[in-house]
Formats: sequence, structure tokens, C-alpha cells
Amino acid sequence: MKYQIEEKEYIQKPLVLGQIRQLSEILKGMILPKTENVSDWVMALSGKLSEAIGVVLIDPDVPLKDKDLQKFSRDIEFSIQPEMACKVIEDFFDCNPIASLAQKLEGMVSKASEATGRMLEEEKIGLRESASSSQEQTSPEETPSSGDTRSASAPLT
Repeated sequence: MKYQIEEKEYIQKPLVLGQIRQLSEILKGMILPKTENVSDWVMALSGKLSEAIGVVLIDPDVPLKDKDLQKFSRDIEFSIQPEMACKVIEDFFDCNPIASLAQKLEGMVSKASEATGRMLEEEKIGLRESASSSQEQTSPEETPSSGDTRSASAPLT
């Protein structure tokens, strides 16, 4: 997707991991719409709209890893028309299968959670079996002992 904003041309492509991380930081703690309705997203993003657009728009002359996101977002905020902002958001959903990605991530988290739960349960069972299988030691007088203790008749060397 290509966008002409003032005298500069920007593009939008499917997100890479760095952009996903940046967007996650921007969206943290926000209540997000469960639809791809552009007006719902504009309202939800409100004060962070220029930051989100700053993440998804790419300046072809600047590698993503070198992008100054704060400066870029500030520049975009004072140059992008509201109609163009809506177009960028609309294209974002065409470019990025968010629902599909969210389902995959949810599935991965669920599987990891289940695996972790199983591992913790197995660890607990293993610890219980280990503790119950060790025999209590007794001293010559047949009283329980907590391990090596010096006898009263042993020299103090």
C-alpha cells in the first residue's frame, strides 16, 4: 500500500516482529474493538492514533530498525489528513490478518500454559514421591536422627 502525505510517499506492508512489539506497547492497557470497523479503531486509539500510524507506515528511505518512532509519529500527526488516517487503518486490516494472528497467538499461549501446568504438576508429584520414598534414619538408640551428629563419646578434635 502506498500513501502520499504532503510531499513524501510512505508504504505499508505486513508487520514484522519489531512493529508488533511497538504496537503492543502502544496498545497495552487499552480496550480494543473486537471488529475491524475503522471508526471503532479510530475512537479506541484516539490519543495514540498518530503513534500507531507511525508504527505501521514505512519511510522507504529509512530502515525500520533505524526509525525514530517518536519523531516520525509527531511528524505524521501534523501532516496526515483524517481521511488518510482512516485509509491507513483500513489497509492495515487488509495487510495483516489480525484475527488469524490473534487466534494463533491465543492457541500458542493456551498450549504453553497447559504444558507449564503439566510440568508443574509432574514436579509436585515427583517431589511428593521423592520425599515419601526416603527412609527416616535412626540412631543406634533407635531414635529418629536428622543426619550426622556427633556422639557424646566422640573426641572433639
